[in-house]
Amino acid sequence: MARFYVDNEQTPIPIAAGGVPLPNGSAFMLPGIYQVLGFSYDCTRPGLYVWFNKSAMEFVNRIVWEGVNGSVDVYATVSAICWNHVHGTGTEYGFDGASLQVMSNAGRYFKWSARCGYMAYFAVWLFNQLGVNARVISVSTIGPKNGKDDGHVVFETLHYGEWRMWDITSGCYFCDDTGKHLSVSGIIDRLTAGLPMPCRIAIDDDSKYNYDYAGSLDMGRYWSWNLETPEQFDAWYRRIFQSIV
Repeated sequence: MARFYVDNEQTPIPIAAGGVPLPNGSAFMLPGIYQVLGFSYDCTRPGLYVWFNKSAMEFVNRIVWEGVNGSVDVYATVSAICWNHVHGTGTEYGFDGASLQVMSNAGRYFKWSARCGYMAYFAVWLFNQLGVNARVISVSTIGPKNGKDDGHVVFETLHYGEWRMWDITSGCYFCDDTGKHLSVSGIIDRLTAGLPMPCRIAIDDDSKYNYDYAGSLDMGRYWSWNLETPEQFDAWYRRIFQSIV
């Protein structure tokens, strides 16, 4: 899990010399030495970097996506996106490229507050720009509908000819017994066959649910009511991951 902080008990950002000011625009940037709040910092490792501007009483966030040899570090980038996300509606601007760019820019100072579909489309939009083949996938229960959360939206990236599922909303992905990162279809095949839950791998450990509203539904309360324990989460996954729609 890639997260770095200044003046915090988390992994500190190393002090460096020289460098350039943080880039404007997107929350994403290339690795390098950057000048922030009067100091220079080594931001060469992929992940989320967070500074606290005490005079302005605001956080400054940036995500480095590039890894070794200029390649995209997908695991670190998805982890960083998860660290900078909370489930809500505050930064849901739209699904077109211009709206997703506005959303990216907002991540420089705030955690993204968006539901599963927006985060999946945002991640696919980003990774496709970085040259990584990615796609949005919607899943649904085939059992009785409850009218509140009968489906879910995640995304997949293509690695060495195989698709791998990422769930930003839940901050996790799944592996089989051999450690293989599963696709959506791989998860559905296991769950619909009645096999044990695959191993859930956390890609952040922050609270994911904001006390925000979708219509009249308080999503933070919904989480604590239905999905707070591992057993509840597993039951929810078994119910939702039954078909691709």
